[in-house]
Amino acid sequence: MNRIEPVMPEIDFAVDPLADLDERMAYLKASGERVVPVHWKGEIGWLVLRYDDVIKLLPDEKKIPAAPEYIRNWDTQGPTLLKLSGQNHKINREIVSKPFSAGQIRAAIESMLVPIANRVIDDIGDRREIDLIETFSHRYPFLVIAQILGIPVDNEQEQELRELVSDVVQGAQGDIETRRQIALDARARLNAYL
Repeated sequence: MNRIEPVMPEIDFAVDPLADLDERMAYLKASGERVVPVHWKGEIGWLVLRYDDVIKLLPDEKKIPAAPEYIRNWDTQGPTLLKLSGQNHKINREIVSKPFSAGQIRAAIESMLVPIANRVIDDIGDRREIDLIETFSHRYPFLVIAQILGIPVDNEQEQELRELVSDVVQGAQGDIETRRQIALDARARLNAYL
């Protein structure tokens, strides 16, 4: 039996910090391959490189079921939509997707989206230099989703809550077990807050 050798064997695409991810993806795409084997949480995973292929695969639950991956590797999040399959997934997705529909978002531009954007911009104040990703791109969607979910977030708690959410989805550094424990601790703290 042939052993599958991952590309870029020095990294684990699931857990290693990849400051140069864009460059690595550009290199892999330039190879002409559509799907390549990579290290994923210590095992072999398959990285789909073309947008059109990703779009075709994502909704195909028979060929690429998402639930087993989330159940096995993301147990720190508790029950989520991504762990459901079949009709159960469809019903729950319809329930939670309504606030994110194009019509709902258009209706919320003046009442929610613009005020949140103004809040984030106002917080920049008169600073002449900022990290746009940290200062705006991370904050804005977090605050929008929190408001849609009805979770009050004041300026004093915002950074801590954003870090907890990141930790729950295993965004912390370290080996898999360390990240898992950080995620479980963050989930408990988030649950207490909510």
